[in-house]
Amino acid sequence: AFVATLGLPPFDAWHEILKERLQQRFGEGYNYTYLIPGLQKVAQAAGRVIRTPEDRGVIWLIDDRFLKRPVRGLLPTWWFTNT
Repeated sequence: AFVATLGLPPFDAWHEILKERLQQRFGEGYNYTYLIPGLQKVAQAAGRVIRTPEDRGVIWLIDDRFLKRPVRGLLPTWWFTNT
């Protein structure tokens, strides 16, 4: 499977209000509003390739932002191992 983007929700007024509220409450407004929901979509897309522990497949994360520490830290660590 090829994943070409982080799958972030739209940057609109509603999400910006949500981001500000979450920032005030938990200090991680951007992550909770945009990054985590987007990466959940990415993980779900990958799950369409690998369904069981016995399955084998390749998931290509094409967007350079997948290499950034905040993004990579929210993805399963086993995605980044070479076996």
